Formats: sequence, structure tokens, C-alpha cells
Amino acid sequence: MSGDGTTLTAVSVLDEPGLYSLTSLGPTTYYVDSTNPATPRYMRWRGAGISLSSPMDNRWHDLIMLGASPDDDPDDADAWEWTLKVGCYHTYITTREPDHPNGPIYWVSSRVCQEIRWLESMPPEGARTRPDAWMPQTGLIILIGVAVQRACAWAVIVPEFPGCEVEVANLDDAADALASKAAALTGRVPADFIVSVRYVSPPFDEEQR
Repeated sequence: MSGDGTTLTAVSVLDEPGLYSLTSLGPTTYYVDSTNPATPRYMRWRGAGISLSSPMDNRWHDLIMLGASPDDDPDDADAWEWTLKVGCYHTYITTREPDHPNGPIYWVSSRVCQEIRWLESMPPEGARTRPDAWMPQTGLIILIGVAVQRACAWAVIVPEFPGCEVEVANLDDAADALASKAAALTGRVPADFIVSVRYVSPPFDEEQR
């Protein structure tokens, strides 16, 4: 690594301690800080526009596991542990207070990573927000859905699209259901959306939040 802003294609964050930013087509930025490999942490900096909002956003959390899944094999959730890799989905697992109603474990998955940068320091807050450019007003739109099994049904969400979530009995119906929901939320037509759905096995039976 030669200096602040150096771009990388892959890095093992425990073997190469540092501060990293990850960006995708969506407006949200993820930061991973492993400068102290014994206490790695992450931050999800919420993007502009329709980016999904969470009370866990915009602050550091302890990172108890980090996984990267290849875009061409998204079900392989344990392909690379503690690794950041361009072209992969990343799953960040952290802890909550023990008495939290949803349990002590929280996890979130990002969109496919397009760029990893090594940073010398965190950018100021005003420089962390990226424009909401992933949903154009015309042309086809690609949506990546994440599916989690719940009893006899499937809960499917698009992580960067608040409100774009459905529950289906059959996972084969998820893509059409998400396209219809996205169309209703944006005023577009379902045919404008190309939807890919990947299954995620929740750690410790925790649901995607």
C-alpha cells in the first residue's frame, strides 16, 4: 500500500491491518478498521436518497466476523473470511446489547463491492455521503435481493432500497414479487427491473435486519 486512497482488489484485514472503505453501485459506504487486529470494527455510512436506514448506521461497531461471497456463487457465504474482495458481497456480523429484543447478534450484507480503498484516516462526515446514482430515471435497473427463510415463507429484501421487501411462499416467486414492489415504489413498471435473489443463511438464526 503506497498511500491514502490506494485502491485494492482484495485484502485480508487481519493479515494487513488498516482502515478500508468499500463502495458499490449503491450510495452507502462501508468502513472496516482493523488497525488493531484484536478488536476489528466496521461502520455502515448510510447513503443518500433511498438507501436503507438502520439505527446501527453511522457509528462504529465491533466486528466479530466478516465474510466475502463471490458474485458468481453468492450462496458460498464462507468463501473468504476476514477478507475484502472486489466483485463480492460482504457480510458484517456484530453484537448488540444482550437484552435486545432481536437477540445479541446483528448482521448486514452489502451490495457487490466495486471498489476498496486503503485510507490513512477517516474522511470528514461531509465527505462520506455519496450521491444516490444507482437508480436512474430511465433504462433498466438491476436489483439484488437477499432472501432469508422464515418458517414456511421467505423474507426477501433489497438492502439499499428501503421498503423494497416481500414475503413469498416459494423462492422462485421472489424476483417477480420484488420487481412489482419496486415498480410500485418508484412509479416505474416491473419490466424495468432485472432482479437477482440470493439466499443467505442467517448466523445464529438471526434474521436480516
